[in-house]
Amino acid sequence: MPDISITEKVILEYLYTKNKRIHIYKLYQIYNITPGEMSSSIDKLSKLKVVDLRHYKIKLTDYGKKWVLGNRTNIFFREKDLYWKSIPEHMQSNKIENNQPYMPSKLKLDKNFFYDIRMRIKYNQE
Repeated sequence: MPDISITEKVILEYLYTKNKRIHIYKLYQIYNITPGEMSSSIDKLSKLKVVDLRHYKIKLTDYGKKWVLGNRTNIFFREKDLYWKSIPEHMQSNKIENNQPYMPSKLKLDKNFFYDIRMRIKYNQE
């Protein structure tokens, strides 16, 4: 199954629920899809023979309905791996088990941190 973009998901979901031929301008009105996104998404779905475009009106084909049903988990329920969510290997350290207390490295602590806290407490009590 090819990679499906968010715009293509929106188009497929709308066409599947309406089950009729709709003008592509309606998709722009409802979802504010740009013309570039619209044309590339419809072109890709047309090449897959999932949608049929005639006179600026689009409809799911019979094959398209079966295709959406057959691939619904991959289309609607699977999250794409987001590149910004993964932590690079060189930045990862030892993982802490659940309910294990965290002990910071004493070498990396600011030397004046606890002194400043002690001084703030001392002056606030007077």
